[in-house]
Amino acid sequence: MNSIALIPETFERSQHLYYVLVKADGSYVKANSHFLHRFGLQLEAIQTISAFSRVHPADRVRCNNALAFCSREPGKSMSVDLRKQDSSDNYISTRWEFAGIEQEDQQFYIQCIGYDVTDDGSGSEELVTFKSQ
Repeated sequence: MNSIALIPETFERSQHLYYVLVKADGSYVKANSHFLHRFGLQLEAIQTISAFSRVHPADRVRCNNALAFCSREPGKSMSVDLRKQDSSDNYISTRWEFAGIEQEDQQFYIQCIGYDVTDDGSGSEELVTFKSQ
């Protein structure tokens, strides 16, 4: 059974998690609709652009290091925080877990699962108020 075919279905409907599948060179293979919408990308167009295209220039070395780690250590994961340009051309903070996946047909991909941490901690005052009621 091809695990790559199963993974996107699991994450496709997520409203909180970004799911991206890339090749070792950073070219997109697949992405879920939440990712595409948030970053202003079209499914048909992602295979023609680099996954680095929306990563802040200062964070590209970290992103490249994570891709290299996954290529060297298939099956192991690495976390990385990246600033990415959203559909409004503003940078948001995101946290990702990258993992290299080798397929039965010898194809190699890097699975990237991430989420927005731009407002991490915001709303904590409301949460404390709610808990105390």
